[in-house]
Amino acid sequence: MANPNSDLRTPLSKARGNGASGHGTEHVIHQRALAVGLGIGFAYCAFSILLGTNLSYGAMTEWFHSALNSTIMALVVICSAFHFALGVQVVIEDYIHKATTKIILTLGTNFLAAIIAMCGVFTILKIYLGA
Repeated sequence: MANPNSDLRTPLSKARGNGASGHGTEHVIHQRALAVGLGIGFAYCAFSILLGTNLSYGAMTEWFHSALNSTIMALVVICSAFHFALGVQVVIEDYIHKATTKIILTLGTNFLAAIIAMCGVFTILKIYLGA
């Protein structure tokens, strides 16, 4: 069994609180906060849809015509895309070692997440406005 008091970090590294990527614990905190928000948002949407509608096309469009439901669903879509981007960015930072490849993949991931979020929000707005 390993000694729980053995820490290989230097005292300066412990004081700074930076991880391997030099960004500290920001990603972890953002990931956890988004996960809690997504859990609440998904639970609200799932229970609201399953208990309040008969899952027909008309019932679903009526559900989306509510400002509260559309807003919560748009927030879930935006938070999901951001959560995806942060998760993939952590994997890229951990496993890609070439700087240019890391930058290209991170930018591509962020661009893809932004496109996904915009398409989702546009679709929700389109249903909400009745187009």
